[in-house]
Amino acid sequence: MVAIIETDKQQVEKIVRAFAAELVKQLGDQIYEIIWYGSTAHGDAEEGSDIDVAIICQRDDFAAEDRIWSIAHEISLERNALIDARVISQKRFYGAWGRLSYLAEDIQNEGIVIWKAL
Repeated sequence: MVAIIETDKQQVEKIVRAFAAELVKQLGDQIYEIIWYGSTAHGDAEEGSDIDVAIICQRDDFAAEDRIWSIAHEISLERNALIDARVISQKRFYGAWGRLSYLAEDIQNEGIVIWKAL
């Protein structure tokens, strides 16, 4: 498995939503926001694209980060897709790193919020 085979945005969205649902089920109290971004979210993915998902956590937590990556791997294998999970604390994402990072700017401006804590 290198990257996605399915490039249809609706089909990729199903993969993203399945990933988000599993994250919320297992780690809901530790997650602030889940944002889908990149070429698959924009609808211009090509065969070989990965699925970019930012997981904004309530705080830095290495155990939660490891679990997120494990879930990404499991869903990737189940769905024959490559989920690139970017785990970022809420403080960093909305703080200095978020204001200075092109990646954070892209996620904030063009990403699709899949789930957000109340």
